[in-house]
Amino acid sequence: MKCERIFIALVAASTASPIVLHAVWRPLGTAAGAFEAVPAPLLTLIAVLSPLACAIVLAAFAGRPAGARATLGAAIFLAGAAAVAVGAPRGALLPLVPPFAAVLAISGLGLPWVARRLPASLDGVARRRRVAAGLWAVLGLVVVLQTARLSVFMADPSITGASLLPRSVFFVRHACLGAYVNAAELSRQGVANVYREPRASSGPAASQLPPTIDVGPFMLEAYQYPPPFLLLPRFALLFTRDFFILRTAWFAVQAGLLAFALLRLARWIGGEEGRIAALLSPLAWISLPSFLGMQLGNFQITAIALSILAMIAFEARRPGIGGALLAFCVLSKLWPGLLVIYLLAQRRWRDAAWVLGSALVLVLASLAVLGPGPFAAFMSYQVPRLSSGEAFGFMSKSIAALVGNYSVFGIPFKLAALGVPGMSPSISSSLSWRYTLVALGLAVIAARRIDDRRLKACAWLALLSLGALRAPFAPGYVLVSTQWLMTLLAAEARSRRAVVALVVSWLAISTMVPPTDPRVALPLSMVAQGAGFALLSWSILRRRRPVTASRPADARKAALESAA
Repeated sequence: MKCERIFIALVAASTASPIVLHAVWRPLGTAAGAFEAVPAPLLTLIAVLSPLACAIVLAAFAGRPAGARATLGAAIFLAGAAAVAVGAPRGALLPLVPPFAAVLAISGLGLPWVARRLPASLDGVARRRRVAAGLWAVLGLVVVLQTARLSVFMADPSITGASLLPRSVFFVRHACLGAYVNAAELSRQGVANVYREPRASSGPAASQLPPTIDVGPFMLEAYQYPPPFLLLPRFALLFTRDFFILRTAWFAVQAGLLAFALLRLARWIGGEEGRIAALLSPLAWISLPSFLGMQLGNFQITAIALSILAMIAFEARRPGIGGALLAFCVLSKLWPGLLVIYLLAQRRWRDAAWVLGSALVLVLASLAVLGPGPFAAFMSYQVPRLSSGEAFGFMSKSIAALVGNYSVFGIPFKLAALGVPGMSPSISSSLSWRYTLVALGLAVIAARRIDDRRLKACAWLALLSLGALRAPFAPGYVLVSTQWLMTLLAAEARSRRAVVALVVSWLAISTMVPPTDPRVALPLSMVAQGAGFALLSWSILRRRRPVTASRPADARKAALESAA
């Protein structure tokens, strides 16, 4: 086992360790009354350094049978010493045992397990491709540091300097999870219309609902999703009503599902292209849309991951799993329904039937748990507000919201802010429905023009992005699937021009901060929208590429299908 594989495993372990530690520590520390006694940055530092120490031990014993045992021994020693040194003086020794045990498992067992299972072709790559290896090492370091930083803020929201955008009051004090949990609690109390504004927001008090969950310093916003999604927060409320415990746990769930989906898709693609996708997956993980979505706790990130896992399940002939996952995403966010159109266009009636059947079961379960009130309120109250944009009234009042809205619906609002006459919500609605027809057409084309696994994955991600842009309000985190798509397109970037174009596009989405002057910011925002739509359309409409020789089984399958 060479150092390259150990380093990659170290990046994975050091990324996962602080997330898991805080997810375990937050409920235990809160129950023991010791949470505030142990600083979150200190625990995060231990969670990052423990895998590093174990990686050094594993590298020292590389090639020896005792390497795994020595690594586990080092992890046990470090976990025990850290628990005593940190917990004993603060009266938190026993509550800290389970979180440090989790770090022990990741460092002492997970790290060598991952290193052993990485492909042997990575050995010696640091000598063969020094520039690429050096760039990936820097990327890995940034991934670990940024994830650790965000873990601190997700564990303790009072440490605002650790948030992704610490100077933005909105992003520091915004948590979508609060709307989910508050609406779930309202439905549990028998409130039919869970879509009215919470009383903490601005507006006439008579039309608002009282808050049912203490979200601390965070803003409590209105719930916007269809009723079946409430099954998820209702399930979470069975365990605790502490919003901060739920927030830390939800961050771990979202991060885990996104990481699993990134790697699962790369493995499913296989071959050299799959290895490239796996090595570039940290770019999708660390991007601004990804981290922003996880910090806010928006379901968008998880919906994208679950939708991709659903499509992989369909390809693996597991329609029950695929149908359940995709049905929940469609009933929660609606826009993943483009993947159902994709299945129907391919005449995969069985897979589509599983989605429909699973959706029916979920709707019946929602009716049984929530009652008919939220469904009636959604159709009579919320759908008209979504269609007119009233549900996102802040969009027309804030330049920042307009600039950050990548949806087609928001384009007339941007033009109105620039002084273009005649722009109105009715034009936005008309434009959105025309866009819907285009997106449906692209879904049908995508279903008929795909001939290898990577191109299928590109089509899925493009359709998810196109669907997300149909929503009335599509903030930056909806672009996660677009950046994920870019990591797959990198496999065919053979020229320097193509590489530069991908890098510039990724940086534009991840790091570009729009100027404060609306006369500059709004046009730039619309240019970015147009460029994004062009990229997504191109990834579907371009000519088919022959099946690669690295997957002969796929080539034989394609030949048999064309002969049939």
